[in-house]
Amino acid sequence: MKPTIVYIMLLWAATYCLNSCNNSAITNIDIAVIVDKTDRMTAYPNANEIISQLGLQDNPWQGVRITATYISDRDINDVSVVTLESENEWSGNKMIRKAKIEHFTKELQQCLTGMKYNGTCPYSIVYRTIARQANRLAASTANRKLLLVYSDLYENDTALNFYDPRVINRLQTNPRSITAQLEATVPLKPLSGLQLWLLYNPASFSQNNRYMTVATFYQQLFSVHGAITHISNKFQPL
Repeated sequence: MKPTIVYIMLLWAATYCLNSCNNSAITNIDIAVIVDKTDRMTAYPNANEIISQLGLQDNPWQGVRITATYISDRDINDVSVVTLESENEWSGNKMIRKAKIEHFTKELQQCLTGMKYNGTCPYSIVYRTIARQANRLAASTANRKLLLVYSDLYENDTALNFYDPRVINRLQTNPRSITAQLEATVPLKPLSGLQLWLLYNPASFSQNNRYMTVATFYQQLFSVHGAITHISNKFQPL
């Protein structure tokens, strides 16, 4: 075979490989953002703050999927998904990629703005909302799986009310009974590889103590299933 023909065939193969890599987009980072709409939260997600922590400055070619939903007095709530498809850095254009990331950030901010507090709900379905997103992420093949929960975590259901001092006493003295009651509604799957961020900014000393009681319970509950759980007022993994 002549050298010219060999060169053309190799060039075609390389081009085909690059195109194939671009067409088979990979989700490197899979994120779920849950915002509590049942009360006014002092910690609220911002698209720039979230995306700035994903390492896109160093590796802008990663594929990112962000699912945004909220806690309310219902089990079925609106869900929005924004996606930044992965690209091959050898065939990609840095300026175009930067513009795509900026557009991705704006899309996410629109979703988050639409989930802001608009009046106190009579009930708060917290655990089931978090558990469903955690189980969904458990099935993801992404390298990084993050669940960000902006909430005071105060369940307020007819069967379990964290505003009731007797329930908080159970939470402190017999947490397994609360765990059993919650997991009877939505059992948690193995959550190895998932990072759960519990994000809240208590406004007072007493509010801090109430929140930490519930947040510590959630940390133990999800850690048993393999998740790495962080309690913080900001999402800062890097």
